[in-house]
Amino acid sequence: MQTYSRRPSAVSRFELSAAALHIIAMALMLMDHLWATLLPAQDWLTCAGRLAFPIFAFMAVEGYFYTRNPERHCARAAPVFPPFGGGLVSV
Repeated sequence: MQTYSRRPSAVSRFELSAAALHIIAMALMLMDHLWATLLPAQDWLTCAGRLAFPIFAFMAVEGYFYTRNPERHCARAAPVFPPFGGGLVSV
């Protein structure tokens, strides 16, 4: 009986869990907030920090597709995430 060693493909070599994405997004957001207030001359840190929102938005959409009750998921997200129905500040 022969066993074949399968080399991992490019996709399976680099996997991120939801927790890892959250940690990355939180670190990027911290960079954005700290360097926007403490070191305003560091524009590249602010630009790097702006990547946090797309990661959080991706996680919100993933949560919508994997939840058992999409209506409850949207109701929880509505106060803080504008595409789900509002936002903390209304214009």
